[in-house]
Amino acid sequence: PLTFNYENAEIIGQNLSLPQWIQVLTARIKGLKSVMQDNDFNPDGSSGTPGLCSDTQADFRSILSYGVQEPRKFSDSITEMLVVCATTVHRVGLKTSPNELCPRVPLMAWNTCAFTIQAIENILQEEDKPLFGSLQNRQTAGLKAIVQFAASQRLRSAQAVIQRHFADLMGVLLPTMSRKNTPSVLEVDFFHLLVGLVLSIPSLYQEEGVDLQPSSISSAFNNLYIFHLVTMAHILQVLLTSTDFPAVGDGEETEEARAAAELYTTVSQLTGRSVPDLSGSAVAQRVKMGIEPFLRCAALFFNCLTGVNPSEELFNTPVMSQGQMETLYSYLALPVNVFQLFQDYRDSISPLLHRWCRSPAIITALQGKGQMIRYPRRRNRLIDLPEDYSVLLNKACHFQCPKSTDDERKHPTLCLVCGEMLCSQSSCCLSQLDGEDVGACTAHTATCGAGVGLFLRIRECEIVLMASKTRGSMYAAPYLDDYGETDHHLGRGNPLHLCPDRYRKLNQLWQQHCILEEIARIQEVVNVMFAFEWQLV
Repeated sequence: PLTFNYENAEIIGQNLSLPQWIQVLTARIKGLKSVMQDNDFNPDGSSGTPGLCSDTQADFRSILSYGVQEPRKFSDSITEMLVVCATTVHRVGLKTSPNELCPRVPLMAWNTCAFTIQAIENILQEEDKPLFGSLQNRQTAGLKAIVQFAASQRLRSAQAVIQRHFADLMGVLLPTMSRKNTPSVLEVDFFHLLVGLVLSIPSLYQEEGVDLQPSSISSAFNNLYIFHLVTMAHILQVLLTSTDFPAVGDGEETEEARAAAELYTTVSQLTGRSVPDLSGSAVAQRVKMGIEPFLRCAALFFNCLTGVNPSEELFNTPVMSQGQMETLYSYLALPVNVFQLFQDYRDSISPLLHRWCRSPAIITALQGKGQMIRYPRRRNRLIDLPEDYSVLLNKACHFQCPKSTDDERKHPTLCLVCGEMLCSQSSCCLSQLDGEDVGACTAHTATCGAGVGLFLRIRECEIVLMASKTRGSMYAAPYLDDYGETDHHLGRGNPLHLCPDRYRKLNQLWQQHCILEEIARIQEVVNVMFAFEWQLV
């Protein structure tokens, strides 16, 4: 293959178009699969060598000609800590025994990284803060550490495992690499897919006895093409799941609107749906709304991974401002008219669009036989509470435990995450969880909040914070009287009204995953002489 000057990005860009990149990638994956099969067949690897010296050798190793370098080296202490962190994430996340050789260990690290970034982006939007510069220094350092920790998994896990993960993830975008159980574009969180692909593609530069990683220029093109492919697939995902298009006033149709209308018509024809009478501007606006969270998460991710600083506008502009999208497009190397991607890559994306849209899973979902997630997804927040506390008291008076027939006084408790009314601290609602008797709230927390829960005990007018079967604490309810005071256990009987600021703070505790931290803080302040059996709540 042609040898390039590795530092000359312009020359590489002229010779490494998206179609060429896909061909190089496909040849590399197929070659690595054949090598792995040969090595499985013959442990000493001798039988695989002649195949690599054939006419296909250039295609197989052509990926290396675009720039390589030696991988990072870690000290023994850092390596040990990386293994401990990875196995802990795997053990806690999957509730399984520690096993650092499990192939799901790197997947859990990547998913943890992606989920953390999504949670931070959600918080920034809720608080209407700029995308960059809003976090505390320790939070920023922690986020960068999580991204680098996830990126290091390809160096600590077996290269065959990471290469197999990359091939499986890439099968979502390139159906020629897909397997029988590869999900369709409607069943994938594309930011998680982006993180997994970007962090695992350097493994393709490794072979048995050859430990390399892509150069900075090669990494830039790999990340660019992966990001563009994932973005186009996510745009398709938004179009397929959208039913509520915004009303747009009549006006001169822009180039962006025409491109959006053309794409929507093509997608409708490929999926066998009738083309609705929609303006291109409405389609374009709907797509922009749908991909905004993805683009913001991608900006945070690439900033922590590459260290490339964004423009000052992203430090000063609130998350929800109108001018932020163009700044994001510029930082992420996207055209201002995002639909231009489908024009620039028409030769490559047209067959992919056809295969994506003709997937049996998509046809079934569009026929209404499955549940579809619509984008942008509704952001998680606690339920809405009535302004007057007497509304909750009336609701509690009419509550009847479904498992009890006597007139015993119950403790109606409202889950603030989903709104379900439960019978707390009552023997009638005890159930088994991991072989142990637990109360209704503890059992509900295991399914509703993955072990974390917030409950309002209505007759006591207090919040119960729970982080596990054995950890919990009481917290002041967000209802105050006319004097600005809470009424614990409704002792004074004054009318109570919802305090939006207090409830907003409680919502932030939940969104920022600080429930466990708050429980620990309360337990340090409140000295409890006797242990409370939280599992029976």
